[in-house]
Order: sequence, then C-alpha cells, then structure tokens
Amino acid sequence: MIGRNILSSQRLRNFLSWVKSKEFLVFLFFFFISAFFWVMLAVKDVTEKDIYVKVELINKPEKYILSKDDIEPIRVTVRDNGYNIFSYLTFLNKVQPVKVDLQKKEYKDESNQVFRVDKAELTKLIKAELEKSTVVASIKPDFISINYYHKEDYKNMPVLPDTIGKPKDRYFVTNIRTIPDSVKIYFASKLNSLSSIPSVKTKSISIEGIDKTTSVVVPLDLTQLDFYYMKAIPDSVTVEVSVDIIGMDSITVPIIPINEPQGKHLVTHPSKVKVKFTGPSSKLKLVNKDMFSVYVDYKDVDTSTTQSQYTLPVKIKDMPDFIKKAVLSIDSVPFTIDISNEKE
Repeated sequence: MIGRNILSSQRLRNFLSWVKSKEFLVFLFFFFISAFFWVMLAVKDVTEKDIYVKVELINKPEKYILSKDDIEPIRVTVRDNGYNIFSYLTFLNKVQPVKVDLQKKEYKDESNQVFRVDKAELTKLIKAELEKSTVVASIKPDFISINYYHKEDYKNMPVLPDTIGKPKDRYFVTNIRTIPDSVKIYFASKLNSLSSIPSVKTKSISIEGIDKTTSVVVPLDLTQLDFYYMKAIPDSVTVEVSVDIIGMDSITVPIIPINEPQGKHLVTHPSKVKVKFTGPSSKLKLVNKDMFSVYVDYKDVDTSTTQSQYTLPVKIKDMPDFIKKAVLSIDSVPFTIDISNEKE
C-alpha cells in the first residue's frame, strides 16, 4: 500500500515537471494553431440553420382594435457560411426585429377587415435584416394576418363559468361568480353579427375535490361562438367558487290550509309539522319558521278520502334558496272541516 502511494506521488511529480517543460509549451502552441485553422476552414463551409426573427408592429391605427398586439417570432431557415450563421446564433450579429408598418395601404384588406403581409413581402422584410450573402430557404409561418375591429363594433356579453366535477364529500357549491361578470366582444361587423348569441363561456374549470373557496384565472372559450373574426377584452376572467360543508337541522312550522271555500275551514291534526333540512352550515343558524311555508290544499279533499280516509297530503311551498334538501317528518295528516253558518 505504501509502495503504491510512493509510485503515484512520483508519477504526479513527473507530470508536473513535464507541464513546466518546453515540450509541453510547444505542444500547446501547435494545438492552438491547429484548432485555429480548423475553425477557419469550418466557418467557410456553407451550412443551413434555423434562426428566430422577432416581429414588431409599428404605426398601429388608434381607431382600430387589433386581434393581437404581439406576433410570435418567425422561424427562418437560412443558408450561409459558418461565420455568419454563428453570428446570428450569438450576440455577435443579433438579427434586428422585422418592422411591419400597419399604415401601408397594401397590407390592409378592408373587405375582410384584416392586415395581411404575404410570403414575398415578409421574406423581403426579413432579408433586409440579414447579411447580403445569406439565403432565406424558408420561413414559418409564411405570412402575417391581423384582424382589426372598429371600436364601436362590440357587444357586452355576460360570462358563464363552465365548471366540471364536484367538491369533496359533504361539501357543496354555495356560489360561483366571475370577475368581471361581463366582457366586450369585438367583431368584424362586415362578416359577423352577435345579435343571436346571449353569452360567452369560460374554458372548463375542474372543481373536483375542493373543500374551500377557490379562485382561478381562466381564459374565455371563444370557439363556442362559431366565429373567427373576434376578440374579447379582457380575454380571461377570475372565477371564484365558494363551498361550504353540509349541515343538518330541523324546525317546526305551522300547516296552512289553502283554497278553502267560503264557510269551510280545514283543521289538521296536528296543526304543525317538523321540517328536516340540509344546507350550508354557516347559514343554518339564520333559519326560522317564517322562512318555510307548509300547506294542505282543500282541493285534495275529495281525492284523498278515496285513497286514505280523512287525510290530506302535506306539501312544502316555500323555503330559503340556500337549503339543499327539505323533508317533512310526516307526509299526510288527518283533518276535519269546520263549517260556519253565515247569515245572508
């Protein structure tokens, strides 16, 4: 073990001595000379590469709303010597953005309400930013299309959130709201009409398994409108979904007779009934007997006597909107009819 360590140390000292020697310096000199000539030969070779060129919209008309304010970079396949290709891909010769002037009449198609730069024009603009020796082999996309809308051509449309799934067990949705609750839909008046479309939906939002109030920013789903030439401002909204845990309670309420003929009065036995109900726990403490309306109908007297002698069905007429489910402790009650003798 000691012999191996001595041998390793000796090899290290020999290597360091060689590094300091003239032979090593000569080796480095010729290595860098060779590398230099290799690079010089390589950059002279013609090569093909993809570069990305940014697009800048200038002189935007203030009287229009544009379908998009930013254009995705154009993927340009260029062919040139290695040096120019290398410079395009590095900071040495960064390609300047292509400037598209929207004031040019040749770009404007009034019949379709669109600014359009075709392939030939776009290639010309790109080549102006490259070296003269550079050949543009292809561009993708090979045109630019921007729809425009008159500022008065819009419709305020309410936003309907599209939720899928359900909350965690024993929880339920108490409220869903969108912020804002409506958006402006701009459209090409020469091509479309939104008069028959009442609202716009959001993209689908999953509320599966949530157990607390949740807010999410979600884009609008304009594809449902079946029109292409339109823009929403804003194009996304905040959807807030409120949930609460389900609670259970009960309350005793009076039974009210309805549709009594003159001189006759229904008397139920008992005169009150218990209502069991479920709803959001945070609101159950607000419930009182005046919020429920339970009744028997005199019109059911004839039919009830043939089915169940001298009983009437008990029904719930009104209850708070936030109550999810309400059940009566009994579904029918015995009754008597008080007849009063009225003198003309």
